Amino acid sequence: MKHLLSCLLTGLLLCSAGASWAASDAPFLWEIQGAKAKHYLMGSVHLLPASTQPLPAALENAYSKASGVAFESDLATLGEPQSQMAMFNAAAAPNGLRSLISKEVYERLQKGARDLNMPLADTCEPYKPWFCAITMEIFAFQRAGFKAEFGLDQFFFTRALKDGKPIRWLEEPQAQIDLFAKMPDKLGEQFLISTLEEQGDADQNPEGLLRTWRDGDLTELEKLAREMKTHQPQAYARLLSDRNRAWMPKLEKILASDKVQLIIVGAAHNAGPDGLLALLKAKGYDVRAVSTEASKAEPARTPATRAAWLVPTLNARDGDAAYAFYQKAFGFEAGAQTRDDKGKLTRGELKYHDAVILLTPENSKRASPVTSKSAAPSPITLYVDNLDAAIARAKKAGAEIVEAAADQAWGERNALLRDPDGYLWTLTMPIPPKTVSLRVNPPTQSYSDPRS
Repeated sequence: MKHLLSCLLTGLLLCSAGASWAASDAPFLWEIQGAKAKHYLMGSVHLLPASTQPLPAALENAYSKASGVAFESDLATLGEPQSQMAMFNAAAAPNGLRSLISKEVYERLQKGARDLNMPLADTCEPYKPWFCAITMEIFAFQRAGFKAEFGLDQFFFTRALKDGKPIRWLEEPQAQIDLFAKMPDKLGEQFLISTLEEQGDADQNPEGLLRTWRDGDLTELEKLAREMKTHQPQAYARLLSDRNRAWMPKLEKILASDKVQLIIVGAAHNAGPDGLLALLKAKGYDVRAVSTEASKAEPARTPATRAAWLVPTLNARDGDAAYAFYQKAFGFEAGAQTRDDKGKLTRGELKYHDAVILLTPENSKRASPVTSKSAAPSPITLYVDNLDAAIARAKKAGAEIVEAAADQAWGERNALLRDPDGYLWTLTMPIPPKTVSLRVNPPTQSYSDPRS
């Protein structure tokens, strides 16, 4: 019971989906039959190690089939500075942590902090007990290589933004902040005690959780939920049952869609007598676990003649000049070419990693934006390893910078450029997402926002 309580606080759910996929190829994934379409409910874990990539085919297939994705809350808003500051302000203890916990608990905390090599004065002393518990959990998991960027909610949130899929959420960001901001101090102390009790338990450290995740044991999660309801009714109501019931009206609206939807919530929200699975079944929904056999990916198809399925075509004023420009400016490699009897390019492929574009000289029917004096089409996105170096290279070759490089909340840094023929290019590179992060001792200490 204490284990589930602490995991709920940090969002590191004991029986969440993730980790090694040998035991369950469709971990904590359910199909829900709506009135007009079949939808998916996925149990999430918020921090995972890089070893969990690539994800099981079942999870990827559910995302691929979904027209829209719903999360617990708006992760982008929660990652904004004002939201982080609101959480920080809520965590502040005017008279210090020691004024809110017993002497015995504080002494245990000192030992626990030493074991983690955690600077207690900076990370816990100025804050309330619940924030200290969060800090200890995240310290332990980050030391073990667990990161928010590999967590299922952040991973699919970033994907959905990039893919342009509609995003919805079940509760407003302020509700998530208030979950902690308005937490009674006694309950916060209980969370801290739970964290200290499980510290050093081999079954409850990050590696132990990783082993547990392999099993995908819903029965065990149900048992933990019942124990939490019996022994910690206040925490159970605050973190699970009350929120689950508050989510149901929005959840049912999502399930009424005629297009496939994917709902991603912390796995503990799905278990127990007050879990989403039970609430949905009570409403008459047909809810079934996705079987390993049904979750297998469709066999990959191979195009008959090309490695790429989609090849954009650009029309240039001077085919040869443009062909040379794209190689010099963006690092494209020359591919198959056709030329006329004078040696002029009539058709040329340009390759960039696993992508291909086709370049042809403009004509009376197809002209470049510069010649046609029309607005440039939507930008072509090009992923690079070093954005600043890529911008400098393109600028030197003759590209125009339309928008300077800027960080984006969904986990990318990009810039917008225009080539000599008027086409727009978005150069982009991945960065750690801004969403869902707390800074305990800015700017040197960064944390993922704990969410149950």
